[in-house]
Amino acid sequence: MGMSKQDLIDMAYEAAGLSSGSFPISPEMYQVDLMWLDSVMALWSIQGILLGYPLPSKPGNSNLADDSNLPDWAQMAVFMKLGILIAAKRGKPISAQLLRDADIAWNAILVQLAKDNVMELPPGTLAGAGNRQHGYGRVFLGRSRGGLDLTLHGKG
Repeated sequence: MGMSKQDLIDMAYEAAGLSSGSFPISPEMYQVDLMWLDSVMALWSIQGILLGYPLPSKPGNSNLADDSNLPDWAQMAVFMKLGILIAAKRGKPISAQLLRDADIAWNAILVQLAKDNVMELPPGTLAGAGNRQHGYGRVFLGRSRGGLDLTLHGKG
């Protein structure tokens, strides 16, 4: 089980320098911040940044105890970006360190999502009738079935 939505909000406060010890968080503030979290994740979702976060069917229909379903590599960017929003909302200056760390984490998400996940077929996969180049004689698919062919044709 990953981080709950409340854990993300707590980490966002910690990242923004508004830890719960020095800055008490009321239940109403948690609900407002949960709506901010849902809104940010909905925005990223329509931008194509799909991280597995369970979006509510309507605003305010989310629960703090719900699991965020975020992969480990995405959690830091989510709570740091939320921390920036919370700090701005609460009138706290945003540190350059927080901005830099949030950008690094955001870029890590973009790199992870940009990876080309090519699945190669095992070498013993039978070639169907549509995959045989010259009718007969080739029973199995070749070893390389995905990715880019970077060889120069005729030059090596």
